[in-house]
Amino acid sequence: MLCSAKPTLGCVLALILTALAACAGTSTHPQFVWHDVAIPQLRPGARIAFLQGDFATPGPLVFRLSLPPNYEFPAHYHDTDEELIVVDGSLYLGGMDGRAMSREAGMFHRAGAWHRLPAKTVHWAMTTDEPVIAEVRSTAPYAIHWLQDGAPDGKREQ
Repeated sequence: MLCSAKPTLGCVLALILTALAACAGTSTHPQFVWHDVAIPQLRPGARIAFLQGDFATPGPLVFRLSLPPNYEFPAHYHDTDEELIVVDGSLYLGGMDGRAMSREAGMFHRAGAWHRLPAKTVHWAMTTDEPVIAEVRSTAPYAIHWLQDGAPDGKREQ
């Protein structure tokens, strides 16, 4: 047992040092700078916070998306590989098999889930009845190519 029922100063310091060692090399951002996402293909409510890089400057790119409940992110693809980590909430991710957006067609991902999407993989996302925060990791320059009709099997932009 690490500490007895009566914690001593040494025990408290040991717990603090253990917690610090577990967090070594990480950084938290308690106050992300969130911006509204203003993309015509998306309905209002999505927000974005950049953790590393931006869409235009070549290099690593990490950002978080905040999506409201019952939000639909239409079918699209990117020129670069993308990793998605669900930080909070849950969502359905689909379209990789050409199926239209529906909960039945999507793969359910809850907080902690990770999904890798190779470049040019068509995909869509939809949240459940709770808000979602997802972290996206990719490489810039980063572009979103929307499908003309929004369906995964639809015509790609030229």
